[in-house]
Amino acid sequence: MIVFVTPPGPKRYAFVGDLVWQLEGITEREERPWLQRTLGDDDEAQVRENITRMAALAARFPELVIVPAHAATSAAR
Repeated sequence: MIVFVTPPGPKRYAFVGDLVWQLEGITEREERPWLQRTLGDDDEAQVRENITRMAALAARFPELVIVPAHAATSAAR
């Protein structure tokens, strides 16, 4: 599940949960580590497609702040 939040002002956020663990998962289209994928994903092809879709959204809307659940840098942004 991805939650999009648009508070007053120019910033928009996409909370992508565990789709990826770091922002590089979207910018570099990197999947989570093998063990986490094996234990948590039912459909690896669908996960890859969702990562590709989020990368396309990020490219189309550069003002969108993507917030993965486990990225240490997310709080700073």
